[in-house]
Amino acid sequence: MAPKPILVFLLLLYIISVGAAMSGNDPRRKLEEEHGMRFDYSFNSGFIIGYIFSLVSVVTIFISYCFPWSDFKKINEKKTPLSKTLLMAKPRRICYQEVNKQSLISDLEKLITRMSFTSLKKATGSFDKHNFIGMGKKGKLYKAKLPYNCLTAVKRIHNSQHLVDQFFSELMILGKFKHMNIVPVLGFCIESHEKLIVYKYMPNGNLYNWLHPMNHESKTLDFHSRINIAIGIARGLAWLHHNNFIIVHSNLCSSCILLDKNLEPKISNLEGSISFSNIDDIRSTEKHLIQSDIYKFGVLLLEIILGQDFYMPKETFKERILHSSTSISTLYNAVDKSLISGRGDNAKIFSILGIACSCIDQVPDQRPTMLQIYKRLLAVKKINNCMEDSKASIQIDISTTDFIDDIDFEITEVEIR
Repeated sequence: MAPKPILVFLLLLYIISVGAAMSGNDPRRKLEEEHGMRFDYSFNSGFIIGYIFSLVSVVTIFISYCFPWSDFKKINEKKTPLSKTLLMAKPRRICYQEVNKQSLISDLEKLITRMSFTSLKKATGSFDKHNFIGMGKKGKLYKAKLPYNCLTAVKRIHNSQHLVDQFFSELMILGKFKHMNIVPVLGFCIESHEKLIVYKYMPNGNLYNWLHPMNHESKTLDFHSRINIAIGIARGLAWLHHNNFIIVHSNLCSSCILLDKNLEPKISNLEGSISFSNIDDIRSTEKHLIQSDIYKFGVLLLEIILGQDFYMPKETFKERILHSSTSISTLYNAVDKSLISGRGDNAKIFSILGIACSCIDQVPDQRPTMLQIYKRLLAVKKINNCMEDSKASIQIDISTTDFIDDIDFEITEVEIR
């Protein structure tokens, strides 16, 4: 298709030719030539009239065509960046764009208390190094004291668009879904480039530091505490996996398990979680994500019992442990020696190792669900004289949320495997 300026030029030539035709093909001249008739007119005046008409037509068309088109082009060019941005934006797992930022903040304020940066800066002593707890990939964590001597942990998020998306994601999950084994969120702050999340302070830190204490530390976890921690983590994951709105943690490890003053575990680091609506509608990819969570729980369970750090580069030991050919008796030889007390806990240790091996089965479809794992771990705790009747019905409340109805699971005829 010819460019618009060329079309205008061709249109101009056409109108001029029409004008010439009008001046040169006057009917009175034709009658004069054919019949010898003579009229009082001037050829020059006809020619001038024709070209005046042509010129007026050209100017009118040029003004009406070129100038509005030019204005429209300028307006359209101004709109191009935004339209391209919207059209070229690709869907993401969880993406919070600037256009709906205020709406998101408004929704969050209905779920979580919004706090000012000034108050949090004061509570942390201007983010003093003495209040520094630790640093992760997403930000720094500080201990803070709010009014009424309320101890909190404040995470100051690094300034990154990718982390901003995760910031909103974590707040939405923690604000909507509350559970006794999910870390409680107390508030948030978003001002200018500052983004902070306020959690309830966990005085016993994370599980990793308890399982792998430094040389100068005297931290120890007895078997009773370890099995309670494993049960609490399983209860929290079962609740996340078996709700109407399913949440996959996707990054489960001992460092993201926090412990309160009673060593009750709290699952944290939910900013990278993946969520979907209903277990009946999940696709194979989503099912794989759930099975991956179960696998990671199995690795964590081995870490709790064996005392080995599977996330360090000890590939030979890791491969030996995580292959289905490894026998439970071989695993038992690698158990943390502090757990072998000769008080009849051997049967429980063997049972837990069996559960862990089922979680890391090389065939994902053969792995148990988190609900099944939770039931089995609870049953292991009842071995020996800890339960009067192993076949009694036990009501297990795994949900403590104001937003979703409580979910009770009934275990009947408990099997010890």
